[in-house]
Amino acid sequence: MVIKMGLNFEKFDEQYNKNIEKKKALFEKKKRKKAERGQIKEILFIFAMIIVVVAIVANIVSGYIKINNMKYENNNLHARITELNRDIEKLKAQIDKKTQSSLIKNVAAKELGLGVASAAQVNTITINKKYTLKDGVASVIVDNEPSATANNN
Repeated sequence: MVIKMGLNFEKFDEQYNKNIEKKKALFEKKKRKKAERGQIKEILFIFAMIIVVVAIVANIVSGYIKINNMKYENNNLHARITELNRDIEKLKAQIDKKTQSSLIKNVAAKELGLGVASAAQVNTITINKKYTLKDGVASVIVDNEPSATANNN
């Protein structure tokens, strides 16, 4: 008795081909997902770069706006300083005009009815005025030294 063993490779080949097709399909599916993830990463990277560029440009524009505002304020302050310096000069002229001894003598004679004083009646007063305002200095501080001395002759 001889047993005939027949090897049937058709089922094996069929099963093998199905297995290979499944693996190919799975490989293609993984490849597509990987490609999609790569595209999503690329899109996110581009979006992030656009946001960074917009932020940098916005920061630069904001800086220029601040600089222009400072320039405008600086020009306004310089104009104000010039105006105040003119006012200071006018006030200095008024002070000098009102503290002249000839004006004081005229007011004393005309308004107060005082005559020429004798030497015994004359008191000398030294008025020391010290201005801390100088040309080119943007300061409005005036320092008066109260050092009036009286001399009786």
